[in-house]
Amino acid sequence: MRFLKVACLLLLVSCASQPTDDAPAKTDQTASIEGTVREAGSDIPVAGVSVFLVRTSDQLQIRATTDNEGRFTLQGLNAGRHLVALVREGYVVPGRQEISGYPYRVTEGERVQNAVFRMIPAGTIAGRVFREDGTPANRVEIQLLQQLYVMGQPQWSVVNRGGTSRATRIETNDNGQFRAAGVDPGEYAIRLMPRELTVESRIPGGISPAPIVYPGVRDVSKAELVDVMPGRETLLKDIRLKNERRSWIRITVVNDSGESLEGFGSWTVKPAHWIGTEYPLFEDRIINEVHEIQPDLPGTYDITATWLSPKGRLIGTARVQYRGESVDLKIPIRKGKTKITGHVLMQETGGGTRPLMGAEVAIGPKLPYFARSGPDGSLLFPDVYGGRYQLGFVMGLPLDAFVVSARVGSIDILKEEFVVEGDEMSLEVVVSGGAGVLEGKVADAAGKPVHNGLVAIVPDSPLSERKDYYGAYKETRTDQNGGFEIGGITPGAYQVYAWADAPASIFRNADFMKAFVGKGTRLAMEINGKMKVELSPLQ
Repeated sequence: MRFLKVACLLLLVSCASQPTDDAPAKTDQTASIEGTVREAGSDIPVAGVSVFLVRTSDQLQIRATTDNEGRFTLQGLNAGRHLVALVREGYVVPGRQEISGYPYRVTEGERVQNAVFRMIPAGTIAGRVFREDGTPANRVEIQLLQQLYVMGQPQWSVVNRGGTSRATRIETNDNGQFRAAGVDPGEYAIRLMPRELTVESRIPGGISPAPIVYPGVRDVSKAELVDVMPGRETLLKDIRLKNERRSWIRITVVNDSGESLEGFGSWTVKPAHWIGTEYPLFEDRIINEVHEIQPDLPGTYDITATWLSPKGRLIGTARVQYRGESVDLKIPIRKGKTKITGHVLMQETGGGTRPLMGAEVAIGPKLPYFARSGPDGSLLFPDVYGGRYQLGFVMGLPLDAFVVSARVGSIDILKEEFVVEGDEMSLEVVVSGGAGVLEGKVADAAGKPVHNGLVAIVPDSPLSERKDYYGAYKETRTDQNGGFEIGGITPGAYQVYAWADAPASIFRNADFMKAFVGKGTRLAMEINGKMKVELSPLQ
């Protein structure tokens, strides 16, 4: 969704994608960061680490490689905030799945020295997989699952192996053996997906090996979690696949005339409650013109089929009750019929408004649509598929701006969802200058700055009831001095929290926050407010 574009950021940017070209060193009025990379625990210097700034491809790429003493220098940095990331074969950054890089803030010409980064040796998982008859099972894909927080909700996600830029599928060989190196230390559920094609596996209702979770269950909640230790190989007990009479959700995609369509299209499958973009716990395949889907567990699933055609994007959706028995259905796909037009307007001091260009507005989340406001502030979402939507986000605003209102017709979409129907609808967004800014520092009980700590502002009512995807919540990570700055804050009442080590977005989890009720720092942000706070990390 992005939601797709931004929802990926909630699972966080992988440090595994690194720049390819060294940047030329610049010293005139530019800053630098110098330091060492050491192995956590042993304090041994780690050579050959690629240390680089996390930047978009159109920015100057700055990187360095540690020497035999683990030393590096990043030169040519402009004043401001930077994210420093590290990659090395055989090592990983602790908590890599939750951060995109370590924040540093430098002033013009500043030389930051003695920065120390810790990496831990990656682990390895190995094992053997057998068919039900005891023969080795080849072409079984091994998936590593971890629970990551998405909008505060823990969800099972397939994670790639750290310490390398390569994302290679792990499969068993002809002897049923597999070995997954470069695994981040931590706990995993191991999912095994048989990929070997047999006659039985292709026949509807045929008996064939089914996906399982180690040590041999279908339900991931009943999995035996595997604890991968730094620098060690974890050898699993032998795994035996189970044959099942396979049942599938069998889908034929048809046009408005009921004729089946050729081609593969793209598909999403999610439980009705799922947040985010990717649900991993299902198998899908195409047999002739029939798309077959088998979730690991019975339940209610939302299925979306998308086709690209000369007429534009064609979409079909279905909600399916899967009870472990085969279900046959047809999904008509068609072009969306509703045109949503509107404007993004900037509220001026005197009470009037003016058009705001370049604001990006998203609606979704089941089907994502994006529009960017033109020179006259106009928005256009052509061919929107009918259904229920919510406001996703309004981005690309001036740094001091916040959303005042967003309406579809008479519906306040900051407070409720809306239904897309009919030929045409209007969406009007009003923003205002005067967003608040919060600055501060986080230090522990000894007064030592907390680096890479999580700082979150959590809105009180009524802001906490907002229905747009991200609402009025804000978060950031502290720099090497424990400092942070959060801008674009909607005026209102909040509580501010800090943690030395916490996953992104976890503060949106009600169960997690129960332990911190009343422990936040209260904040009443006014229009044009600029506030400073001193925080201690919560335990």
